Amino acid sequence: THDPNYPSAKPHLIARLIDGPFELDGKPIIPVPLLHGEMPILGFRFGDFAYCTDCSAVPPESMALLADLDVLVLDALRRRSHPTHFNLEQAVECAGRIRAKRTLFTHIAHELMHEPTNQELPDGMALAHDGLQLILDEAALGNAWQDAKAESTDHPFDPERARERKPAPARRPPPL
Repeated sequence: THDPNYPSAKPHLIARLIDGPFELDGKPIIPVPLLHGEMPILGFRFGDFAYCTDCSAVPPESMALLADLDVLVLDALRRRSHPTHFNLEQAVECAGRIRAKRTLFTHIAHELMHEPTNQELPDGMALAHDGLQLILDEAALGNAWQDAKAESTDHPFDPERARERKPAPARRPPPL
């Protein structure tokens, strides 16, 4: 039998409508309308940092919400087109329009080889990788950047450079 009062590891979820900016732990969060194919979804802006993944388009009306970013995390699935995700070319074009100081591409498939792809990307853009840490500045919520291009030559999941290693220690990157 099932005892509803028994503590378990199952999450207790509460659905909440997000229809505008809100606060989390006293910090302002701005929802950014995006598209996942034709389905509307949300990215989020935290100060000078924005997280916009699992998307295929940033509607024109959302571009103003992404102005003046220090760091943008953006979907870039693969080179080939996909109905619900940016491909790399689309992601680079979108990131170029947003003009964040730094852009990290995430939600990437295994067919994008890390180092060769990073070498092709414009300055200020790089593929994210497992274990990458961004340390958000309390004052600006976004003045942080772990240089993914510098770290990419030692990326443990690139088949061309795979090797056993200890994870790099977390470090506070210099301000942008």
